[in-house]
Amino acid sequence: MLARRVGMANIALVEDAVQSTMMLALERWKVAGVPDQPTAWMYRVAYNAVIDALRKQARHERILMKEADLEHVASERNPESLQSWEVNDAMLRMLFVCCDDVLPAQSQLIMALKTLCGFDTREIAQRLFISEENVYISPRATCRRMLS
Repeated sequence: MLARRVGMANIALVEDAVQSTMMLALERWKVAGVPDQPTAWMYRVAYNAVIDALRKQARHERILMKEADLEHVASERNPESLQSWEVNDAMLRMLFVCCDDVLPAQSQLIMALKTLCGFDTREIAQRLFISEENVYISPRATCRRMLS
């Protein structure tokens, strides 16, 4: 009945509210005794918990929307500022470049570790069991082959 009242989209909230209401009833009814209408008491407490959760969720969404609007206004003032989704897209494009089939597998790995993960030459050489010189040479030689 409670799920019908607040909507089936909020069934998870209803389940949580009913469970916490049952726990609360066990605690309170031991001390104060069972109320005259226990079903009505449980329904009212669960309903209030669901309404509180929905209000909290709506307030949270309003705050997020307000912050999103502020970020949008700030980015319009400063178009050169890099948005977080642009960084992710740039990283994704770099990943596709590093995984191009034209590159040998070792060069792909070295470029990915260097550009995407931020490893330095010494770390890459240690992890791949190659010399630091090979770490320098491998991607450069491959890039020259790709450009020619």
